Amino acid sequence: MKNKIITLSLAAAISLNALTLDEMNQEFKKNEIKTEKKSLYKKKFQYKYFANVSKETMDLYIETKKLLLIGDLPNAKKIAMKLFNKTNSLSNTNEDEKQLANIALGYVYEEYGEKYKWKFIHLSALSYYDKLSNKVESIYGILELKDILIEKNKDNLQQLKESMLKINSFLGENKDNFEEKNYIYLKMKLNSIMAEIEFRQNNLKGAVTWLEKEDSELKRLYTYYSLNEARLIYRRAFYTFNLTGETDKTLNELKTSYYISKKILDNMNMSERSVFLADTYLFMGKILSSGTKQEESLDYFKEAIKIYKYNGLKEKEVEARFQLINTYKIMGQMNKAEKDTDQIIKIIKDYFGDNSPSYADAIISKADIINSNGKYKKAMKLMEEAKKIYVDNFGKYSKEVKMINSTINYIKSQSDF
Repeated sequence: MKNKIITLSLAAAISLNALTLDEMNQEFKKNEIKTEKKSLYKKKFQYKYFANVSKETMDLYIETKKLLLIGDLPNAKKIAMKLFNKTNSLSNTNEDEKQLANIALGYVYEEYGEKYKWKFIHLSALSYYDKLSNKVESIYGILELKDILIEKNKDNLQQLKESMLKINSFLGENKDNFEEKNYIYLKMKLNSIMAEIEFRQNNLKGAVTWLEKEDSELKRLYTYYSLNEARLIYRRAFYTFNLTGETDKTLNELKTSYYISKKILDNMNMSERSVFLADTYLFMGKILSSGTKQEESLDYFKEAIKIYKYNGLKEKEVEARFQLINTYKIMGQMNKAEKDTDQIIKIIKDYFGDNSPSYADAIISKADIINSNGKYKKAMKLMEEAKKIYVDNFGKYSKEVKMINSTINYIKSQSDF
């Protein structure tokens, strides 16, 4: 009950009038938020289902998960690599340990945007757990692999849903065979997967229902707020905005998530480095910028860029920079937009190459600014360069090329070509 009371009091204290980052942080200081004081990925459950996994391996796995939870990617990668090297040494033939290390490292790759590595390593782990004869151990492994489960079955979500419901029935029928905290953990994992399936099937009501079930399990593990709950609230906000476009409700959810996570991360001296907070800043900035609050959105984008840059997340940094540039354009601040566009062109060229789709996006942005200043010929030159990159990457008849052809024709109609 304690957690529910806190939830209500925090939500009541949130004002949608305080939307700038400074105002939000002032409001944050006035709220007394009770959070878990110790490890955020608490060992309230034991991984006894992996009978052949050593304590050292399990401790490294849990530490990686904790660091991913708080958004400390550099250290998460360091621990995951240590675990991977340990379990893949010539003297180690324990397949259970290797697959657990694969799960940890795969999630690190996913966070860094290295999608090919993530998919390869997690598909391998999923195949391993699918084939296990021990049903309980198989379920534990499969439920640890939420994202690749969704990715692999994105065209067969109904079939995946039916498989998850069968696991749900199995857990219910065999509840007494699990330690309580292990059972709660598995239910949380399954509820999270079901919520994502419902979201991808455009069923907000169903997604929220499963999130509420996940939240009820969280409250059985934690007395006060945890980062797990902050992330759950963030996901609810994400689902709500993407399926309904409700900005006020989404902002309220995001602020709640932000206040919980910031309180916890402040206590760990992680607020200025956490990728989770950066994701929250970026999301809030997008919502504000898409409405009438462009000025308020700027600081959110800048904070997100700073954290992504610290963590070496170039794809996310580029995304946040594009959002900032587009907001400057909306505000008519073309000098700032052009300056930041020149910077992003250099970043993309250095890290992704000058024939990447991101590079084409950047020079299209530059062309848009130049075109608004009446420099049609320079804009056309950049658009033709971008078109060539799109053709190389997507094909001559792709939707990307069709869109850029429309833009080129529009520029031509404005000029003397």
